[in-house]
Amino acid sequence: DADYVFCQIGSIRKPSFSLETASIYPPLPIVQINPVNNQLNEQYIYSSPGKFSLPNICNYGLQVYHWLGFDNISIVCFCPPNYYGDQCQFQNQRVSLTLRLGLVERQLPYAIVISFFEDDNDRQEIYSYHQLTYLPKDGCGRSFNMYLLYSSPPKNNSKNCSIHIDAFDKSSLTFLASWHLKVPFLFLPVNRLAVFLTLPISRTSRLSHCPLQCYKGTCVKYLNEERFFCLCYSGWSGAKCHIQIDCTNCSSNSICVGTIRNRSICVCPLGIGLTLDDMLRYAIQPNVTFTNQSIIVQLSAVIIMFLFVVGLLNSLIAYLIFHHPNCRQTGSAMYLQVSSIVSGLAISTLTTKFWFVVITHIYQSTDRYILLGGCISIEIALKVFLYISNWLNAFVAIERVITVIKGIHFNKSKSKFIARWILCLSPFVILGSMSHEFIYRGLFDDYEEQRV
Repeated sequence: DADYVFCQIGSIRKPSFSLETASIYPPLPIVQINPVNNQLNEQYIYSSPGKFSLPNICNYGLQVYHWLGFDNISIVCFCPPNYYGDQCQFQNQRVSLTLRLGLVERQLPYAIVISFFEDDNDRQEIYSYHQLTYLPKDGCGRSFNMYLLYSSPPKNNSKNCSIHIDAFDKSSLTFLASWHLKVPFLFLPVNRLAVFLTLPISRTSRLSHCPLQCYKGTCVKYLNEERFFCLCYSGWSGAKCHIQIDCTNCSSNSICVGTIRNRSICVCPLGIGLTLDDMLRYAIQPNVTFTNQSIIVQLSAVIIMFLFVVGLLNSLIAYLIFHHPNCRQTGSAMYLQVSSIVSGLAISTLTTKFWFVVITHIYQSTDRYILLGGCISIEIALKVFLYISNWLNAFVAIERVITVIKGIHFNKSKSKFIARWILCLSPFVILGSMSHEFIYRGLFDDYEEQRV
C-alpha cells in the first residue's frame, strides 16, 4: 500500500559524493511495485558519462514524493518564497525586509500588519503582506525577516511600489500608528530594506486639517513622513477608502484591512480565555522577581490568597457543623459534609495553579516535563473537584424536592443508604467521563508569541 511504498522510498541508500563516482552520481532509483504481493524491489541504473542525465531534484526547495498509483511515483518540489519553478530554479523578484521594533513601556501585545502594494493608482492593489504579533517583553532586540513578493513575475519597473506598516493594540484592536517605506531602485530584481520602528503607547492624534477626502475612513499622517493617507474603516479599501471589499472570512469582532487574491486580511483580537494562563500571560514579566512584577500580578496574588483563606475557613466551619451526628440524619447532610471537604480542596488547587502559572512564567527555563505534569495533574484535579461539588449540590436539591413530595413518609435511612453509594461511585463516574483529558491534554507551542 501507499504507507509501505513511502517507507521503502525513505530507506533507499544514497551514495556519498566522491571524484570516482562524480560521473554517475547520483544513481537513478527505479521503484517497481508488484500489485499482487505488494513487494518493492530496488534497482539502480548506471549510465556512462556521455549518456548520464541529471535527476529531477529541487535546487532550493523541499523534494516530496507524489504517489500517483501502484507503479507511478513523481517528484514534487515545494519552493521557499524566494524561489519558484518546477525545480525551484528561478529566483523570485521581491523585497527583503528586516524589521526591528523599539522597546516601549507597555506590556500588552501589538498586531503589526505589513502590506506591499502598488502606489500609482487609487486601488492600491496589495501584492503580498505579513502579519505578526509583537510582545514588548519578549521581542526586545528581536528582528523579523520577511519576503514581500510581487504579484507575478516579471515585475513592471514603471510602477512605483511601497510598503505600508500598521500597528494595532491587539487587545482592543485600536489603531495606533502607520509608517510608509518607499522601495528604491525598482530596476533591481531584489531590494533589501532594514528599518527600526518605535511603537507608540497611544493612538496618533487625528488631524483637523487634511488635504485628502476619505469617503469611508479617517485622514491620518504617517509617523515617519510628512505624508497623509486614508485609514479605511473595516470592509473598505483604496486610496480614498471608496472600494468596498468582501470580508466574509473575517469574524464579527475582527478588523478587515484589505484583500489579496480574493482572500480577506483580518486583524483578530487577542484570544483571552477564562484560564489563569490566558489572564496572566501578558502581565507576568519573565526573569523578573515577584516583588518587581506589575500591580496586576501582585493584586491578583493578594486576591487569590484572600480567597484561599476565606475558602478554607468556610470549608472548615461547614465540616465541623455537619460532622455532628445530629446534623447527619439525612443524605443531604452527608452531601453537604463531603461538599465542604471538596470545596477546600478546590480552593487549594486553584491557589496552587495560580502560583504554578506565576513561577513558570517568571522562570521560563522550567523543564518541559514539569510544565506537562502541571498541565495534566493540576488542571484535571481542579476540574474534578468543581464537577464533584456541582453534582453534590444537585443531589442536595433533588433530595429536598423528594422530601417535599413525600412529606412525613420520607425515609431517612434509605436516603442515607443511597447517599453512601452515590458518594462512593460519583468520583469514578466523573473521572471516567474525563478520561479523554488524560489522553489528549498536552502542551501547545505558540511559535508566533514564542511561548508554551
